[in-house]
Parts: sequence; structure tokens; C-alpha cells
Amino acid sequence: MKFFKKKKPSFDIDALHAEIMFRIRALFLDSGMEDPWGMSVMAGTTFTSKEVADMEELESKIRVEKIMHLFPLLMAHAVTLSKGATELQKTKNMEMQMPEEFWDKFAEIHQEMAFSAICGSLSQLVDLKLLSIGPRRPK
Repeated sequence: MKFFKKKKPSFDIDALHAEIMFRIRALFLDSGMEDPWGMSVMAGTTFTSKEVADMEELESKIRVEKIMHLFPLLMAHAVTLSKGATELQKTKNMEMQMPEEFWDKFAEIHQEMAFSAICGSLSQLVDLKLLSIGPRRPK
């Protein structure tokens, strides 16, 4: 005789799909990348109405404001990652003799990508309550 029945987990596939689409769009919005809507569509999300887009942009602004006080630290990380990636590629491709302007642009692109990825991911982690960030410290 069983006293407790195992309850099967239930979920709504449509709700899960909508949440995933929202999170992908939110990641691009929070990352501050150029043309986040176009990027999210290329990543496979569905189109949204103007009203939904406006609402999601406002929500993104609120999410990003929660981590904005960390931007100097996040930028320092992005610069460090970019410099490391650039120097690694320079040493791997020494025989190619690329001009210094190429490496400057390479570093700039990697810095932008790293900063965007860090900010977008951190914002989403905080929003999902998987990470807690304290307030800005007083000066």
C-alpha cells in the first residue's frame, strides 16, 4: 500500500517556449549590442509587436540599471580578456605578419563582444535570481 503518490512534474510547452524566446531577446537587449532585435531573430526568436518590444526594452533598462554600478569592473574584465585573446592570436599567427591596425581592430571587436556577453549574462542571472548583487558601495 502506497501512502504517497509520485506527482509527475507538469509544464506547459508553450509557456516554456515563450520564456526561452523572451530570455534570448532579453540577453541581446541587456548586452547592449547593436540591433538586438535583428540579432535575436537571427538566433531563432519570434517577432514581437511594437507594444511588446517597447515593454521588453523598458524591462531591459531596469535590469541593466541593477548591474550598472559594476560596469567599470566588467569593462576591466573585458579589456583583459581582449588583450589576452589578441596576444594569443598574435603569437599563434606570427608568420602571417598582420599590420598593427588589424590587431587593434581585433582587440576592439573582442573587447566589445566580451563586455556585451558579460553584461547580458550577468543581467539575466540577476533577473532569474540565480545571482544576488548588492547595492553600490558608498564612496
